[in-house]
Amino acid sequence: MALPPPGNGSAAIVTGASSGIGEQLAGILSRRGYEVVLVARSVGRLEELAAQLGSRAHPLPADLADPSERAALLDRVTALDLTPDILINNAGFSTLGLVAESVPEEEIKLVEVDVAAVVDLCSRMLPGMVERQRGAVLNVASVAAFGPLPGQAAYGAAKAFVLSYTHSLRGELRGTGVTATALCPGPVDTGFGEAAGFSKEEAEAALPRV
Repeated sequence: MALPPPGNGSAAIVTGASSGIGEQLAGILSRRGYEVVLVARSVGRLEELAAQLGSRAHPLPADLADPSERAALLDRVTALDLTPDILINNAGFSTLGLVAESVPEEEIKLVEVDVAAVVDLCSRMLPGMVERQRGAVLNVASVAAFGPLPGQAAYGAAKAFVLSYTHSLRGELRGTGVTATALCPGPVDTGFGEAAGFSKEEAEAALPRV
């Protein structure tokens, strides 16, 4: 992933920054000299992480399942006199179980966070990046994007969307000075399942054998 060099007020927005991959990426970018905007729902965890990272870290609590909070994010960043040169769409969660036994509201919330937020934030941040001819987008997908995922059907489909969407963005952005990259990690011990309300053992027991 090619990154623009950090400049005065150059910011990296990291969603899902309160733990796991997002937390690690925020730390790396801060050490490289970027102002880092930490986005997640957990106010306490964001403030704790910002204290660890120092003056370059800016906690901005937001619920990305809420379209109005997504819409307000760019203005909140620019109000800090920061320019979003890097966008990392890392926030996401999974439901667990068969679609026929699912809770529709939870499935739709997954789509809002894992899919709609990616499209929404890219659509809001990219015009400025293209105008400045500098920027980078990293969308965190998953190896789950590459095949069917019974028991986590919505999650697998969401990550397949993120991968396809990012490939298309990369083509659209060619020659603009802005890059788009998809990251497809395998299983990582980040507490992801526990945050979604299920343990590793529960996940393994619930997934159908295919």
